[in-house]
Amino acid sequence: MDKLASSFNVLRQLSGRWLLLFLCLNPLLLSAQNYPTRHFTMHEGLPSMAIRCIYKDTRGLLWIGTDAGLCTFDGKSFRIYKPAEGMTANQVWAIAEDEEGNLWFGSYGDGLYKYDGLKFERFTKKDGLVDDRIRVLLYSKNFHCLIAGCQGGVSTIKGNTITSSTEDTFNKENGSTVTGLADAGKFIYVTSYGFINPLRFYPDKNRIISVNDNGKHYPNYSFSVYLSSKGDTVFSNMTKGVLIYNKNGMLQNDTLGQVFGITEDKRGDLWLAAWSYQNMDFKGGIFRYDGKIFRNYKASFGITDREIWTVFYDREQDILWIGTLNEGLFAVPFSFITNFPASYFNLEQQNINNVFLDSKNRLWISGNRELVRMQTDGSFSFFNKRPMITAYRKFWNDKRQIAFPHMASTMLAAKNMDTDNIPDFVERTDFNFNKIIEDTDHSKIYSSELGLFRYDEKNNKTDYLGIDGALGEFASMGDTLILSVWGATAINPNCKANRYGLDNSVHLSPDLYSYFDENKEPKNVSRLAKKGNQVWYASWENGLWMSKGLQLVNFNKTDSTISNNLNDICFDVHGRVIFGSNTGEICIATYSNQKLKIDYRITSDRGLHGNSIIWLVADQKGKLWAGTNLGLNCIDLDSLYQSNKYIIRFMDEENGYIGQASRRAVLDAECNLWIGVDDQLIRLDTKKFLSSQVKSGKVVLKAMEINHTSVDSILKKGLDSWTSLPIGSFKLKHSENNPVFYFDLLNYNDPGKDKFRYM
Repeated sequence: MDKLASSFNVLRQLSGRWLLLFLCLNPLLLSAQNYPTRHFTMHEGLPSMAIRCIYKDTRGLLWIGTDAGLCTFDGKSFRIYKPAEGMTANQVWAIAEDEEGNLWFGSYGDGLYKYDGLKFERFTKKDGLVDDRIRVLLYSKNFHCLIAGCQGGVSTIKGNTITSSTEDTFNKENGSTVTGLADAGKFIYVTSYGFINPLRFYPDKNRIISVNDNGKHYPNYSFSVYLSSKGDTVFSNMTKGVLIYNKNGMLQNDTLGQVFGITEDKRGDLWLAAWSYQNMDFKGGIFRYDGKIFRNYKASFGITDREIWTVFYDREQDILWIGTLNEGLFAVPFSFITNFPASYFNLEQQNINNVFLDSKNRLWISGNRELVRMQTDGSFSFFNKRPMITAYRKFWNDKRQIAFPHMASTMLAAKNMDTDNIPDFVERTDFNFNKIIEDTDHSKIYSSELGLFRYDEKNNKTDYLGIDGALGEFASMGDTLILSVWGATAINPNCKANRYGLDNSVHLSPDLYSYFDENKEPKNVSRLAKKGNQVWYASWENGLWMSKGLQLVNFNKTDSTISNNLNDICFDVHGRVIFGSNTGEICIATYSNQKLKIDYRITSDRGLHGNSIIWLVADQKGKLWAGTNLGLNCIDLDSLYQSNKYIIRFMDEENGYIGQASRRAVLDAECNLWIGVDDQLIRLDTKKFLSSQVKSGKVVLKAMEINHTSVDSILKKGLDSWTSLPIGSFKLKHSENNPVFYFDLLNYNDPGKDKFRYM
């Protein structure tokens, strides 16, 4: 924080310069990022908002224990188990699975339940349990037994035998509620509400001893324990945080809160569910520990509940599941998407109009409030608007003109205000920054509500280029500025010398501006794109154009199949021109010998999602990224060019992508795709996205009929208790020739995209 404070002191001294605000990227900033999260409540089918445990069985089904009973989730819907089925417990706090595939459920107050797929069997204190209040369950493959952590001790279930700990170990003085179990191989770690823990438990001998007997300093008051794949032993430490023991020593963090849930993702990062409540000083939240630092992702995941109870990581589908006591269930898929809301930039609002990447790999974000420059490390600065207003006012002073018809209120206010009012004007005005480009001398040309400006970053100088360009497209070809506003496309062949380009009536000056032809074509350009000494135009009125010098060609005149309503243009690594239409078609074409040949057409028939192509970005790795009204398409150009195969991966809200209303996107040197949409900046790590394997989920055979009769009515034995389907192979009679199979897919990432094909 000292470093941050010193940065603000410097900012006070730089208030009149370009660098108006700069913040170093740190955990405080990171917490302002948002990550794709799915939130499930009772409205979606949960029996309760209080989630106590989450478990995924070997069949791929997700089980959730709540304070109002037990339910499962298959990616699409919840199923609640009712008392009529044998599950009479309300508070289901623990779940485990044994080596035979039976599921065990521990309730806090109603004992232990075993489920074999057909029926529930209940065990209570009368059957030998220490107590009917069960907090945790663990099935040990090392000892081949189930261990239940109860109020008052531990019980071991092996076969039909229940063995419980003696009362002298867990008593009221020491604290008797067992809250944590972990299999350490030769023994079981046990933690509890008490001052004698952690403990070592040997199930085969029913022996319990204190861990502290070996001389190490272990926590005296620990609620949970976890053994990581890296050899870390993690203990919660009272209501403060955690202690982590490994070969390098011990790490202590007392700022997290009361940790109950701990899990590990496939990257080796630990996730900690830290519980908090009112009138307590500790933070609480959902923390990630990557081996270096702890970061709280509670706000980033959209969780406001102070009571985060449990966390579970699904390794198969790369999803983090989080259970809270008041806000239900959260699922966080690791989809390589990060959202940066306006709050990340310390803004209440920032509707993004455009994004641009300069030659130094810096991202420029044009918004209604600010023009933001973002460094590769996540730090950012705001463009100083005062020199812009000064240059604008100088122009009007030089023109000595009072106003012109239909002048916008922002223009009038900036022109007529007193100098003393400029700071207040800057603070309250939306300047609607739009497009920004970089010239050959690395100066920046940008548009705003006031018109077009050039910013010389090296000399910290701002010039005004004219009233036009606030909403249109423009490109710089050396000294020549091409400007496409609503309607005509104009050319200023000496824009650096003739900055304003307006006559005394505030129209484009015929002395400074010219046109490609008498019709002032191309008109209504939605996108300008440079390629060498060529400028390509996508028009939403009359299609595809290209200019070279003063020569202009409209390709729609020679190819009537090209849409008249185009939105964007880009170029691949081979120099092909790619353009997308508002009718849902992407065309990939070769331009040679003054002729355009369309090589490929990509539409919904080829797997493209969306009926409007909003923006296009071709990377250096043979991939085309297409933003549409439905989501984000990734098209494998290498596969298309080499094998004529159309391979398209698609992302939408189910995958955490919310850029359907985006306008532009850019790709940086680290292969991050940056997309601006409304008040969110989206970053997609394309390298990780492309290297990840697409998991379709586990196919589940749910039922089978033979000649319109269920298979369990025909086969009286050899059936699986969970599915009532045959185990192994079986023979059908000659007359049993009409089998029907019912199946589903356990997909927790994007179940809405499940597709089935009948062969």
